[in-house]
Amino acid sequence: MDWPQQFNGKSLLKLDENDPRKRYFYLYQWQKDAWETDYTGPIQEFEISGKHNVSAWVPRRVFEHQE
Repeated sequence: MDWPQQFNGKSLLKLDENDPRKRYFYLYQWQKDAWETDYTGPIQEFEISGKHNVSAWVPRRVFEHQE
């Protein structure tokens, strides 16, 4: 793509599978009435270090709507 923007980071194709790295996952409970509300419920952030095992998932911040 010919975007006039510089993107920082490293290509996935150049990552070493044994290098330690952190990833983040965000989880929220979908609600059927969410289409009628302005905000979602709380969003839980998880930090994943290493493999995908449950022991690598660490709960971090919780994002909630502030009035």
